[in-house]
Amino acid sequence: MTRTRARALLYPLLAVAFALACPNARADGQTVSLAEWLREGGDPRAFRGSDADGDGRLDGDEIVKARSWDARIKAAEYAGDAWTTAKVKAVLLLNDEVDGPLVSVTTRNGTVTLSGTVRNDEEALAAARLAAQVEGVRKVVNSLTVGRAVAARRP
Repeated sequence: MTRTRARALLYPLLAVAFALACPNARADGQTVSLAEWLREGGDPRAFRGSDADGDGRLDGDEIVKARSWDARIKAAEYAGDAWTTAKVKAVLLLNDEVDGPLVSVTTRNGTVTLSGTVRNDEEALAAARLAAQVEGVRKVVNSLTVGRAVAARRP
């Protein structure tokens, strides 16, 4: 599946999910303030970019536009985090300082969390240092524990 096709399928689904998750963000004649939008998990960039008349509230068409924009922002952030996770994992797998298969990597909003068991403090520090050097990483949370590795070391 091409990236364009995947986006075409993903964006409407995210917009529907957001609409269901945000009962106050309706296009039935009511308006939504920025505070309501944020309380329901909306991105402020989507709100500000959709407030065409600049009155600080979204009405029908503006809400639809904001939902769509919000879904695209969230999809892009998710894809960016997945890409960052893949790059960090690759760096850890290809480096001899760290036993990459034993380190789990998750990313949320550019914050990479490393977990698992490593042999010693030096390996834990090396994993954090390598992760921090990857493009897209804003912060590294090193939750690695030092102990006996359960898997065999690479030759």
